[in-house]
Amino acid sequence: MKLAPGILIFMTGTIAFCACNNDEDKILRDANNLFCQRQLLAESSQNLWDDVAYHIAVNLSGSIDSITRKRMVEIKNAPILKSFNAYKTLPDSVKVIVDKAEIADKKLVDEIAEVSFSIDSLEIKKLKFLAKIGPESSRGRRFLAQYNEYLASPCKTNVKQ
Repeated sequence: MKLAPGILIFMTGTIAFCACNNDEDKILRDANNLFCQRQLLAESSQNLWDDVAYHIAVNLSGSIDSITRKRMVEIKNAPILKSFNAYKTLPDSVKVIVDKAEIADKKLVDEIAEVSFSIDSLEIKKLKFLAKIGPESSRGRRFLAQYNEYLASPCKTNVKQ
């Protein structure tokens, strides 16, 4: 069967258009997932250190000077906390909490680094996609607006699937 040249061009354009749509949907889905993961990991880290800060604040002796107290409550790093002389005065139960937080924090740092690497890779895909469709085109501007919306408010679940 012989196809007319116009039909072949139309079919080729349709295939390229569909591939472009798939790229767009995948990038936006990945952006939504990765930005949400990063937000959840950051919240987990914050909650972890808030808990440690609470236990330190409640259990530090009243004789500890206010500057040392403030610094120990604000620090989110177990080795630095352990370097304070006042740390030695904390009950063993709080030291166990700090030790567990240190282990959990290392895991969170690794997970955040992995997600950050994936976001960097996604950024490259985004730039390549924009180069294909034109960043100043109406489609390019819509895509960027949606991508940036996921960046600013990552835990949305309304991505086209």
